[in-house]
Amino acid sequence: MRKGFTLLELLIVVCIIAILAGVGLPTMLNVTKKAKLSEGLLVLGTYREAQFRYAMFNNNYTANCCKKLDVDFTMLKYFSKAKCYAVPIEKEKETIVSIKGKRGLKAQLSINIRGDITCTGKDCTANLQNDKRSQRR
Repeated sequence: MRKGFTLLELLIVVCIIAILAGVGLPTMLNVTKKAKLSEGLLVLGTYREAQFRYAMFNNNYTANCCKKLDVDFTMLKYFSKAKCYAVPIEKEKETIVSIKGKRGLKAQLSINIRGDITCTGKDCTANLQNDKRSQRR
């Protein structure tokens, strides 16, 4: 009786593990990027709603996100503070809020009045474009 494994058997097992890791690792990295981007989607949606409330009373959108909108996201992990734009209500394709990634996240998200989200940068995924439909109301 022989005990142990042959070198060929060990090589085959190592090759199978390498193939499985090669297939699974990119998928896992995409899921991680998408999870980081979801923080930005939440922030954009909240600021967009706050801009709507502000515009109802003032007939335009404000460029001062923090003070006039009464929304504060100071503890964001993957995005910097939001930048708001003063836009007339009629221009629905103009960007009203944008945020930039930080901590190695190379993405900038922006949203317009209609709720269309655009993502520019290296870490933007095609799946994010499918998610923007859930942000519309």
